Amino acid sequence: IYSPVGGVGKSIIATNISVLLAQMKKSVALLDLDLQFGSLADNLNLKPDRTWKDLAGIEDMSAEDIASFLIPHYSGIKVLASPTEIQANEIVTPEIIAKTIEYLHVYFDELNIDLPTDLKEKAIETMEKATEIYFITAPDMASIRKAKIALEGFRALELEPKVTLLLNRADQHEALKADMV
Repeated sequence: IYSPVGGVGKSIIATNISVLLAQMKKSVALLDLDLQFGSLADNLNLKPDRTWKDLAGIEDMSAEDIASFLIPHYSGIKVLASPTEIQANEIVTPEIIAKTIEYLHVYFDELNIDLPTDLKEKAIETMEKATEIYFITAPDMASIRKAKIALEGFRALELEPKVTLLLNRADQHEALKADMV
């Protein structure tokens, strides 16, 4: 679940999709890949003992090791929280992310990943492995401008066929109307 701009409801949508899938009796893991400013644990009122940073410190990690880092939420979803230290972004490598996703596919019906706003290696490689990308934007000029730029990048990376564009907050009075977007 991606947005090139913060504040458009991406993390809330990621959470709501995950909870809805859990209510449909799917096993769901929600991964907070916004390694610098992720907020899923806060949004869900979870207090993680271990995060991506701690997971990155394990050599020869197994599927069981990775699964043990997930925090259960009363809704039925399990969450891998972002670190609380901004420097942790550097130690969580694309290889660790790829291995985590690969292993969690064994345990869960659905993996939902709350991506950062950048289009750097970690996010791109994750999206390349995704089956679907929910692209969230809002009906204001700044969000639309950034969405256009990001979608051009998706097209160049051949990710566009996976994208479903979601216009959040389309009912705001001061916003552009959906048909104008």
